[in-house]
Amino acid sequence: MKNKFKTINFKILFPITISIVLEAIFIILTMSLSTRVKIDDSLIDNFKSNVRVRTNYLETSMSNKWSCVDNEYELINFECLRYERETGLTIDEILNSDEHSLELLKRQTKIIPRLISSNNVTNCFLILNNQDNKSVFLSAKNPNNISNGDIDVDFAPTEIVTDFNSEGYGISNYAYTTKFSDLKSTSFYTKPLNFAKENPNQPLKISGCWASDLEINNKKVLTYTVPITHNNKVIGVLGVGLSTTYLQNYFNELNKGTKLNVELVHMEDNRQQEVFRAFIDNSIPKLHTVDIKQVSDDNLYTFDYDNHTEYLYAYQVNLNNEKYNDTWYILGIRDKSDILEVSYKTSLNVLVIITVGTLFTFGLLLTFTLFLSKPIIKVSSNINENNITDLPKTNIYEVDLLLQNIEKYFTRSLDLNKKLNRVIDDSSTNIALAEYIKDTNLVTTTSKFYSMLNLKVDKEDLTKEEFISTMNSIKGDLISTNIDIDCINERFFNESSEFVVLVNENFIRVKTEVSEKGIIVTLIDLTIEYKDKMRIEHERDYDVLTGLLNRRGFFTYVRKEIKNGCQSGALFMIDIDNLKNFNDEFGHEIGDKYIKVVGNYFFNLQSRYSNLIASHLSGDEFILFLSNSKSNEEVENVAREISLIKNEYVDCYRTRKHVSLSCGVALYEEGLTVEELKKRADFAMYSVKHSGKNSMAFFDTTAYNLYKKEDIMIGELNRLLSERLIDYVYQPIVDVKTAEVLGYEALMRPMTEAFKSPLTVIEYAKKYNKLYNVEELTMFKATDNFFNNNLDKKLFINSIASQMLTKEKLKEYTEKYKDILDRIVVEIIEEDFGQNSIIKKKTSIIKSLGMNYAIDDYGTGFNNIGMVLDYTPQYIKIDGSLIRGIDHDEKKKQFTKSIINFCKSNHMLIIAESVETAEELRCVKILGCDYVQGYLIGKPSSTVSDISDDVKLLIKNT
Repeated sequence: MKNKFKTINFKILFPITISIVLEAIFIILTMSLSTRVKIDDSLIDNFKSNVRVRTNYLETSMSNKWSCVDNEYELINFECLRYERETGLTIDEILNSDEHSLELLKRQTKIIPRLISSNNVTNCFLILNNQDNKSVFLSAKNPNNISNGDIDVDFAPTEIVTDFNSEGYGISNYAYTTKFSDLKSTSFYTKPLNFAKENPNQPLKISGCWASDLEINNKKVLTYTVPITHNNKVIGVLGVGLSTTYLQNYFNELNKGTKLNVELVHMEDNRQQEVFRAFIDNSIPKLHTVDIKQVSDDNLYTFDYDNHTEYLYAYQVNLNNEKYNDTWYILGIRDKSDILEVSYKTSLNVLVIITVGTLFTFGLLLTFTLFLSKPIIKVSSNINENNITDLPKTNIYEVDLLLQNIEKYFTRSLDLNKKLNRVIDDSSTNIALAEYIKDTNLVTTTSKFYSMLNLKVDKEDLTKEEFISTMNSIKGDLISTNIDIDCINERFFNESSEFVVLVNENFIRVKTEVSEKGIIVTLIDLTIEYKDKMRIEHERDYDVLTGLLNRRGFFTYVRKEIKNGCQSGALFMIDIDNLKNFNDEFGHEIGDKYIKVVGNYFFNLQSRYSNLIASHLSGDEFILFLSNSKSNEEVENVAREISLIKNEYVDCYRTRKHVSLSCGVALYEEGLTVEELKKRADFAMYSVKHSGKNSMAFFDTTAYNLYKKEDIMIGELNRLLSERLIDYVYQPIVDVKTAEVLGYEALMRPMTEAFKSPLTVIEYAKKYNKLYNVEELTMFKATDNFFNNNLDKKLFINSIASQMLTKEKLKEYTEKYKDILDRIVVEIIEEDFGQNSIIKKKTSIIKSLGMNYAIDDYGTGFNNIGMVLDYTPQYIKIDGSLIRGIDHDEKKKQFTKSIINFCKSNHMLIIAESVETAEELRCVKILGCDYVQGYLIGKPSSTVSDISDDVKLLIKNT
């Protein structure tokens, strides 16, 4: 029967209920503390009110008492006006004259000292625009009496001091050393002065500027400065000052009877400029040395120093100084304990009440807790990891029921653990477990654990040391691991790891999981998985037909050899000769038999050389790599054995066919990649293919470099044509009688380093069947470049006689240049006219389009004169080889004369090429040439321009 007085609810809820009742009583008492906040707020408001009162006093003094300079301002203006009238000078002329500006300053000696007594200040000053020697600054120890020698001159001209004494002020300090130029800071007067100059439209009298930056004779002075304007010109400033001592006495008078510390702070552009202090408690540090924290939105702050907390309240002084970007604050500082003294006393009384009540409640709670926990502690002392049965009763219903269920669960867990071990032992999958428990220092295993590792252990449980020794006796190979481990040691028990070990051809994975209590070691037999993996890898890397490495496996092997520091060796690239014909003649089944014969031969060959590996790349291609060869002799031996394969044969029905291979050999050099090495061996093998097959050749560097150069030239030619990297220059052709330009010949200029001349382009274009591309590029680009700016001259274009534009391109060309076709002359070399059928078709098209053509380099070919009549070109260009030196070569003269006479009689125009001297020009002109071309007349140029006047004169006068 459940006893309600022994339940956990009763034993816990009863003391808690008592506690809550007691706490409720104390909460009622502490409700009175809510008045603490109101008291604190009232006391703080009173503190802030005191600061605001002092601020109001200060505002009144600064605005209505200390800064009243209107009368003196007017008097100074009046003196300036009177002095202008007396001298007849303008105010600028007066100020720019040392004599007059000094005199003007002397006239103010009656006015300036009055500022001290009338405004009850300690300093006054007048500064004219020319500053240094025209400025007066006075200090007074007693502002209420300035006629008894209590005035010091901080700086002033010597003449002014004498005038002061003559006025009866009794200047007491004649040994002044301060100069205006010695002042560390002058913004106290330059700021209002500059403002007045920059704002000429302001009222005649501009309100002054309060400043804190003046330090004179090692004393800080609070200044009020007004700019003086006369006839809309700024002539200087007038001001008063208050010494630090005076301000401190002023604040002390305000603070009588209180503990309030006061600071006057000057802020400019949100930066603190200066602080004037009047502290009752002089131990309070400078504010920039402490951490100030804001506690409300109305500029109330706190800071800590010397184990005290101070309240700081900042209140802005309204001085209408906004135009100068200045802000002034009064800071009131007072100890928090002084402000809240009444509140503290009230709180102390409440705290005593709460403390007594809390101690009483704590005593009750402690008593009930000890009473409740005693039986539970007794039960826990009887529990350990190996036994949680037969536990003592606590007489707490719920706890006793819980312990009863735990005992049942523990018993079932033991049974389940035994069953699990039997399942693992009986499983067809080889799995085993071992557990190490730190507290017992024992390793417990399932029955198969040691047998899976081929170990014989008689004991069921081993100590940690015995287990380490046993595991290190495993005879097996480490296959893979995720940590750097070479033996079973202390680290094995402190760090989770996983590795595979090969034991008696079985692959066993060993995995450890480390916990706070110890480790669990799991063994799983992965033999089937590993053998499947090895089979897959073999199928991936080996050729099914020959059993040799395939392409992937071979290149992986060679790259690994090179990476591991291969120093020497050779690559053999092998191709079965005429395998396609063999397959066509005997069928692919016999072809595969042929490949197997070759593969078996290389398989046996690599078994005789431990550093030789063979591969069947594809179809008729095999490749071998000899790594780290001991000498060149070893390479030659392998090469010799490869060449002996010609003695092998294949049975083809009723006949036998001997093996025929072409082999290229490339020696390995350090730094070469396998791809580069294969490319070299390929080159050597193809050289064998091209020279008769069934042979072997070693890589030839010279031949390979020539091949690479040729390959580069092909690439450069393709790039030149695809990117249109050909430019054209133009050479003038000139009438020998009028010296007028007939037209210009377009001369090709390649724009790549590979091709140095047009002849090189033509040579490679002819070699690789690219002449048409050159012809098309020339016709379009030369014409485009020329006729962009030259529509009234003829263009002579060199054409490749064997090439004609396609119908589509010819149509495009004629459509594009239909208005200027009559100005295009196509030049065809004389020796090309032997291709009669092509030339006739080409010249026929040229004529049909209204274009002209010329025979170029005439006189160098082998065509007879009669053939020229068959084509009747408009122009004949005599080759430069006949023109050069013609003036002193009679044979050239006669031959050229006969050409000219023949062409003249058949209405053809003659152009002499390569005219380079005045004598050659004179000779061809006498012989009857119509036009001349050459360096004497004009050099080829990318810009088309007329010939020079000197050349024209030479042509006409020759």
